[in-house]
Amino acid sequence: MANVFNRDWVSDYIFHDSLNWRPDNVRNKTLTKMQVIDAFDDGIITYSDLYILYAVNVMTYANLYQLMKYTKWWKTYNKEIPLNSADDEEAFKGRVETLVKTSLLKRFKFVNGDGQHRDCYYVTPNGYNFIKRKLYFKGSYDEFLGAAPVQEILKYLSNNELLLKIIENVSVEEGYHMESKPLYTSHIQFYDRTLRDTIVTYGFLNIRYADKKAKILIEPYRPTYDVNVFAKGQMEENQKMRFDFLERYIRDFNQKNAGTGSLKVVFTSENLKAAKELAKKIMRYDEYTRKNMYITIDKTIQEKGLDNTFFKVVQKEVGSKPVLTLASLEIE
Repeated sequence: MANVFNRDWVSDYIFHDSLNWRPDNVRNKTLTKMQVIDAFDDGIITYSDLYILYAVNVMTYANLYQLMKYTKWWKTYNKEIPLNSADDEEAFKGRVETLVKTSLLKRFKFVNGDGQHRDCYYVTPNGYNFIKRKLYFKGSYDEFLGAAPVQEILKYLSNNELLLKIIENVSVEEGYHMESKPLYTSHIQFYDRTLRDTIVTYGFLNIRYADKKAKILIEPYRPTYDVNVFAKGQMEENQKMRFDFLERYIRDFNQKNAGTGSLKVVFTSENLKAAKELAKKIMRYDEYTRKNMYITIDKTIQEKGLDNTFFKVVQKEVGSKPVLTLASLEIE
């Protein structure tokens, strides 16, 4: 079996000097609350448009391709709600454009790692309040999404690529997505008693079966950052904090859910160098913790899927040095 990692994969969402991240000031509009309400009353915005907002909020940040692919999957499992069809690309793009013009979505533009021009959307406070009121949405929201460092936003876009591949391989019941605990949530807040602070996830899948539950926590590992803004020590301290949290979370989950649930942690790296660097770092965990940890690169997943596109750090014999081995992500 060929080793896909013989190629030096590089994420489309790696931070680089030519990113040229900027708001789309031509299309983005800032309307008052009453103007937005009038747009809905006048039929400019529809209920099906609000479900586009819901989908973007699920991912926190998304590009148009990711949003369309997610909506196609969602429409398969929800026959009752009025979802826009993503089969007609131009029509779908037109609805997204309307949401930007009515200030329910905000769009940024950038140049990704392979030199292609891309977009990125997030739900504005007006958009969130609409889905909260109109769709009875109860999820959390960060009013300062637009103020996040660009390298943080890129982590969500990277995670989305893995999400889209996973949901292709998950069968869910009709309406599953609209339950109180949806299949996927990008931003779950955990209070860490040790840190006495709140930790926010970048991606969390809840897959529930009749007799057990399976969870997949997606954690980006992307050491490239804006050196003109941040110090190396800041980034290292933040990364260590997240590693420490993950170790405690995995331990607590396993203790509370012994025999009734499984937890996998998937790290998405920005390139092969980062993936191998990460593998060395997670060797600090014990074998029991490491066994459900996977490392991959979003670009690899985009092109090759979930079969033998992951690294695992395994100890083949008691007392032997942990080594890297290829693995597939089994969703069970």
